[in-house]
Amino acid sequence: LHAELPNLKVFATLSPIPGLRAWANSALGVRVPAERASLEALAAWYLTREWRDANVLDPVARFHLGNGARLERVNWGADMSARGLAQSFGLMVNYVYDLGEVERNHEEYVNRHRVACSVAIEKLAAGAERLLVETPPPAPISIQ
Repeated sequence: LHAELPNLKVFATLSPIPGLRAWANSALGVRVPAERASLEALAAWYLTREWRDANVLDPVARFHLGNGARLERVNWGADMSARGLAQSFGLMVNYVYDLGEVERNHEEYVNRHRVACSVAIEKLAAGAERLLVETPPPAPISIQ
């Protein structure tokens, strides 16, 4: 974008969270809460705290964060299509590319395994810890 629009210094995306529901179901089983505040908190936690092999779990987040974006906002009801509901409870997020911060955000992600995010996302993620601690994962099913 910068090559095509050289005066552009900050831009944002509206992006899906394709792995959210699968992760929530795995972490919480049938106990996934349905209310907005809890789902937004779980999305923030998933996108900032769930890592595997030095990368966040979500593939779209991995792309944007690895490219130096900042996770800015969770958007309730942004994708009410069947696919959006099935993958992410209808949530989408904004990633902000501030060209003055992209390199620093990329370095934080790659070298320190930290997600650049807004204060609002950080507050949401902190609220999810309560949900995850208070809701133990489902017990494994034993087939005899």
